Amino acid sequence: MRYKERDFKVLEALEKWGALGLGTIDGAFFRRTLAWPERMRLMFNEIDRRDYWHGAYKRMDMMRKHGLVKLESYINRHQTYLLTAEGHRLLKSRGRSILMGIRPVLPETFVDHELTVAAVGLILEESSGKRIISHRELYAAYDWRARRRSRSSKGPLLPDLWIVDKERPCAVEVELCQKSWRRYANLWEEYRHKLPRGGVLLYLTGWPRLKDTLLTQGIRQRLPNLYAASLQDFRAAREHCVFEGTVLNATLQIVRPASSPSANEPDARQQIQAAGRQV
Repeated sequence: MRYKERDFKVLEALEKWGALGLGTIDGAFFRRTLAWPERMRLMFNEIDRRDYWHGAYKRMDMMRKHGLVKLESYINRHQTYLLTAEGHRLLKSRGRSILMGIRPVLPETFVDHELTVAAVGLILEESSGKRIISHRELYAAYDWRARRRSRSSKGPLLPDLWIVDKERPCAVEVELCQKSWRRYANLWEEYRHKLPRGGVLLYLTGWPRLKDTLLTQGIRQRLPNLYAASLQDFRAAREHCVFEGTVLNATLQIVRPASSPSANEPDARQQIQAAGRQV
């Protein structure tokens, strides 16, 4: 098998995100010239029989036969690929590996969430121009030995993905189902103390009402740097998606259009300063 640059990009993405659906691979690395609505369908792994006729499926099947990737089978779900040890060795031999290991299995319980996170991350990598760090990268970067030495440490705060930005770093959580309010309260208290100055917490929710519910609870907990949007809105606008905040009239966009004012940002920061909190 003669490897192409696209093959290495697919293997790198599998290492970074842990697992990818066939549609996501197709939209991100193969049929990149499609109109965005059609690419969004693929990126979020919404594929049908005709999508198996294109080059992505044939190439991935060839990579599978050569042992670089493996196919995970789930009931009523589309093709899902994981990187193999052989594929990881190939990346390392070319100096293109960023992590020490692979994700050996993906339990069916986590499939929808992991594939959605990967889709969001890949879309933002392409469209925002910012560096996007995956949960796997954050986990690998944490000094676990230091935690074992310090019993007082509660461990790292690892969002689904992290958007690198000097002025406004963003922790992004993809929420497909609602957690208990106690879990949100504990998690948000950690974010209150561990987010860097200027940092914000973004939620992408599986349905619009969950977005409204999280914002209402964030207001009750007086968390001024929490913003939320639905995945439906994100798919329509991508990096320009408007996130609503817990502060009155505050909104946020990962990448602001050139003509968009930034009047809302100071409001949120003033609220943080007034509360005497350092984010």
